[in-house]
Amino acid sequence: MISVNNPKKSVLFVIFQLGIGGVEGEMRSIADYLDGCGMWVSVFSLWKKTLDIDIQILPRVPVYWGGRRNKYDPLPVFQLCNLLKKLKPSVLVCFDRHSWLYCLLARKITRQKIPIIARSMETRGLISWRAEIQLLLAKLLSQPEDRIVALSASLKSQLVNRWNFPEEKIQLIPIGVDLVRFSTEAISQFTGLRGQLGIPEKSGVIVQIGNLSRNKNQDFSIRLVRDLVKVRKMDIFLVLVGGGSNLRWKELHDLAMSCGISERVFFTGVKEDVRPFLAIADVMLLPSKAEATPNVVLESLACKIPVIVSHYDSAEEQLGLILKDWIVSLDHVDEFRDRLIQILENSQLREAVGETGYQHVESQFPIQAAFQRWELLIRSTMDEANK
Repeated sequence: MISVNNPKKSVLFVIFQLGIGGVEGEMRSIADYLDGCGMWVSVFSLWKKTLDIDIQILPRVPVYWGGRRNKYDPLPVFQLCNLLKKLKPSVLVCFDRHSWLYCLLARKITRQKIPIIARSMETRGLISWRAEIQLLLAKLLSQPEDRIVALSASLKSQLVNRWNFPEEKIQLIPIGVDLVRFSTEAISQFTGLRGQLGIPEKSGVIVQIGNLSRNKNQDFSIRLVRDLVKVRKMDIFLVLVGGGSNLRWKELHDLAMSCGISERVFFTGVKEDVRPFLAIADVMLLPSKAEATPNVVLESLACKIPVIVSHYDSAEEQLGLILKDWIVSLDHVDEFRDRLIQILENSQLREAVGETGYQHVESQFPIQAAFQRWELLIRSTMDEANK
């Protein structure tokens, strides 16, 4: 491992919260890869998010915890200032909009010239007035050596055309999926979950993975299942994987009760490994009101599981042109329902769609390619800053 005293090979990752979500998992994977490539990697998290399970600590990478107490707490900025002075990193990598702004402020306060690489995940659906202010500040405080990683071509287009970031500052690096960890062979090792949940072998299973939030729109899924069970008399179950507030859980539980399908809707809570749930899924549903580049879509496709998703900016990139008919507007409830019926009642169609999705992911989103692009970008940024 490279010594911390060698600034030419050191990188500090900064993330808003460190838990078990998609962004956190991506950050861990990249950090572990770069560590194996001989870089000195450290992580600073503004907030420790444990939810109801322990955080998986990176095996060889030191993690520094911030003391953030609320949304507007400035304390982590000063903690980050001290960390920059201590570690003297040659590049900062930010994994969300909040940490991007914190790094820009800390760099300004310490008067350092450390280049920043910002992993951006904004979409039109997620932009708020706070986000607009943060992005304007990011433009104001950025240096020529700074770079932005866009996770999709649509996001890159937004950053250039809507936010007027220079195109040469933006590097397109789509998120990747581990084709070994998420494969039909890998998930076939998980058996017995149907029995544990009490789901008969011949029943259809719809799985939705994501935080229990209004944006993820589990209400929509529950009502769809109600229609299929009550009107179409289909033998199906809905499994909702993810955590959330007690209030949100109660809202969704009460909705399932009022729809008369509470015995067919399962709430699993937070799960560090979602593969056992993909193993029982006939289809993965994602009716979110807004998304950036959801990992779970690629993970499902890698497992040859058909997905039906709502429109979001990178949906067509993630599913590919051949599967674009499985991207449905939330306004078209009937089309969502018809697509679900098609995929649940036709095993040959499920197999064909699953195979097409896998081939698309295999060719466009292998995780090793994403790692190599990250390494090349970080090394080239270091070299540019040291000229």
